[in-house]
Amino acid sequence: MKHTVSALILALFLSLAPVSADTLSSTSPEGVCNDFMTAMQAHDWKKAYGYFTKTLQQQTPYERWMLTYDSLAPHFVMEHWKADLKESGDHARGKIELTSKYDGDESTSNTAVELVKENGEWRISEYK
Repeated sequence: MKHTVSALILALFLSLAPVSADTLSSTSPEGVCNDFMTAMQAHDWKKAYGYFTKTLQQQTPYERWMLTYDSLAPHFVMEHWKADLKESGDHARGKIELTSKYDGDESTSNTAVELVKENGEWRISEYK
């Protein structure tokens, strides 16, 4: 069950509408993943959502995406994560290993992630 919940939460990243994002603070794919996960851990949904490409944001309205995570927040705690990415030009691909707790039960999951440069900044283009 705990692996299923972690997988579900991470899979929900695929469902994402345009939200204006500030200039990213990081210039590397690993830094963007870290900033994204830090925003998620802090329940700063708007900031986290801003790390997605415009294409990914167009797939699901922000309000729906935010409500999904907001409803899970009281039960779900992100303990720590590590990004392992390989960069090739304007693309990066790899995984994020996430250790989390859902209602106190700890689990670790790996999620495939892809990033691309959009307007000169790294953005998350896929998360599955």
